[in-house]
Amino acid sequence: MYYDEYLLFHHIENAFSKYRILESLNELDDKGIRALNLSPFFWGQVFDALNTDVIISTSRIYDVNRFLRPRSEINIFKFMRFVKHHFNILFSKENIWKRNNIQTEKNWESRAIPIINFRELEEDLHTLEQNKEKILTLLFYRDKSYAHSDRSFALNKTEIHKNRIIKNREIESLIKLAYDLMRKYRLAFDGTKYAFPAANLNDFQNTLEMISPNMYRN
Repeated sequence: MYYDEYLLFHHIENAFSKYRILESLNELDDKGIRALNLSPFFWGQVFDALNTDVIISTSRIYDVNRFLRPRSEINIFKFMRFVKHHFNILFSKENIWKRNNIQTEKNWESRAIPIINFRELEEDLHTLEQNKEKILTLLFYRDKSYAHSDRSFALNKTEIHKNRIIKNREIESLIKLAYDLMRKYRLAFDGTKYAFPAANLNDFQNTLEMISPNMYRN
């Protein structure tokens, strides 16, 4: 569980970090936009690279076919189905007590390791399946435009966009869903709390001020 789980969390963390930077670019005020326009070619390439990376990285988390069957060894569906298959081994009270050297109910509470039941797991799997349309639309764009260049997609892009659209906030929701699931089951497994490193976006604002300090003076 540990190695694949670590790699999956790394994919989620990478997608989240790139998304936050991209979001900060989209939310710039007029001063920030004018600062970027001092070197529009460079920042245009950065914006395009971030947008592509977010699509690719998020798709890696949800790499499945149209039946939601995993197409890669490391993705959130593979992780959740592993948990389901081995649920009684991973989350039986006896095994958790032994794994964490828990002696009493009081000791259990002090460790803040939640008890999880199989019904919760089934509900979480159902939540994943409810996101099928968003997931398949994301993978559609990944396959047709970002990972490969599909000629028919490029020639008929306007028509295709009318039928299949995924918004940035929907991509963000998929990243957060994967993170919440991994955090929940890792915490229930041994009390480890996954957390994203603090995203210090102030350094981006500081960079803009260095590029054009006059624009940021009152």
